[in-house]
Amino acid sequence: GQLSSDVVLVQLSCAVVLVQLSRAVVMVQLSSMIKQIIIQLICVAVLSGIQVTNALTCYHCTDNPGEGSGRPYVADCGRFDYQGASTEQGDDTTCYIAITNDGFVQRGRSESPIFYQGGCQYGTSFTGCFCKGGLCNTHSFCAHCGYPRPTPTTTEQTTSTTDPTTLTPVSTEPPTPSNPTLRCYTCVDCPEVEDSTHVIEGDFLTCVSTIFLNSAEVIRSGSHEDQPDECIHHAETLSCYCSSDLCNDYTLEF
Repeated sequence: GQLSSDVVLVQLSCAVVLVQLSRAVVMVQLSSMIKQIIIQLICVAVLSGIQVTNALTCYHCTDNPGEGSGRPYVADCGRFDYQGASTEQGDDTTCYIAITNDGFVQRGRSESPIFYQGGCQYGTSFTGCFCKGGLCNTHSFCAHCGYPRPTPTTTEQTTSTTDPTTLTPVSTEPPTPSNPTLRCYTCVDCPEVEDSTHVIEGDFLTCVSTIFLNSAEVIRSGSHEDQPDECIHHAETLSCYCSSDLCNDYTLEF
């Protein structure tokens, strides 16, 4: 009888030990699963952070109401310190500002990797400058790129003397006309021209002053458009052209 009681006690003790071991194994498994879940959550958070970091946000707008490129028209986009709500985001390398020859401003993202911080691009109708960093395409009018176009370089004319005894043949070919340059006032949000107003010189055909009818903001620049001396009315702007040096100094009113 005593032996049977001892056997029962041993069996109960073994059962208790097995139950405790089972619980310990379950806890270890749960701890391992929890660790895996935590690691996965951390990886997801890190990857999400990397994706957000790679996305570049730039100001995206134009102050040209007739551009028709799909870029949002914002009257204040031409302000030097534009910080409006019109932006776009993407996996691009740079933001840009483009100044057209007739004085309009474009802002956006550049998908091309060839442009870099401080880089310039010269198109037939615009000058562009590029920057790296979120919302960096403001507080600039591409001055370091020669806004709105780089000033043409001129070569100094040298004079030479000819020995009086030497006969110089007379050319029958008509002289080749040189490309004339035109000086124009260039500024943004300048209702009047002052002594400090910037002057740009280039192979422009006309000077132009544009007033936005809804804000009375005036932009002055040089233009490669061959226009008569007249004013042209668009939906929201009035552009006046002239063809002599520094002629776009008049005050525009409406």
